[in-house]
Amino acid sequence: MSLVLDPAVSALFSTPRVGTLGVVRADGSPHLTPVRSVLHVDEDGARVLVLTRPDTVKARVVRRTGRASVAEHTPHAAWATLEGTAWVPDDPEVLARARASYDARYGEPDGWGTCVLVVAVERVLTGS
Repeated sequence: MSLVLDPAVSALFSTPRVGTLGVVRADGSPHLTPVRSVLHVDEDGARVLVLTRPDTVKARVVRRTGRASVAEHTPHAAWATLEGTAWVPDDPEVLARARASYDARYGEPDGWGTCVLVVAVERVLTGS
């Protein structure tokens, strides 16, 4: 059974904004970085896509741990954190879909990211 997202969470992830991706380094310290992300929901569940580069700390940590979280918030204190299993697929089609989704959400192509980090949403935390 796939996770059903509250419409407010989907709405939060539909407006262009910068969020925060979190991973845990090998020494146990957190690594938080600003990211632009897209939420993709289909019959297989919800996934957050983050364009990045393969040599970044976030990509290296995800390859090692298989976990990540992405948080977004508004200036009015509404927020959501999506946590789950994460990976960096070596699939040009996944990268192309992520680029198209970025373009749709942000109104401009992302020319920086050369790979995509995927978070399969398993837990949702929200507040306002």
